[in-house]
Amino acid sequence: MILPNAVVSGGECEGEAGKKEGSNMKVTEIEIHAGDVDHRYRTVGEISAKVEAATLLLKTPTLEDINFKLQEKASQLGANAVIKVEYNRGMSQANGVAVVLETDEVNWVAEFLEYQR
Repeated sequence: MILPNAVVSGGECEGEAGKKEGSNMKVTEIEIHAGDVDHRYRTVGEISAKVEAATLLLKTPTLEDINFKLQEKASQLGANAVIKVEYNRGMSQANGVAVVLETDEVNWVAEFLEYQR
């Protein structure tokens, strides 16, 4: 199942535990996109995540749970977004591509340099 191409926020994470070591970005700030994006980006790697209830008494995993797992894995690779996300098995598994989205300033400089050639 693929959701429309929109930014989906993950679960909330309080305090320093939600931040990637050596970065000012919180894990929950990593963008999740079901499709491709219109920004320049550098691919970091393909990632997958799986979430399941530990016991029958625990709640069924949610979209926020699986997105948070994707955000954690992307954070470990130094990515700031996950694109081309595909969900399966009742939202308990997902695959995507961890990327570093370039800022508008970087895009402007790259376009300027290309124009100068």
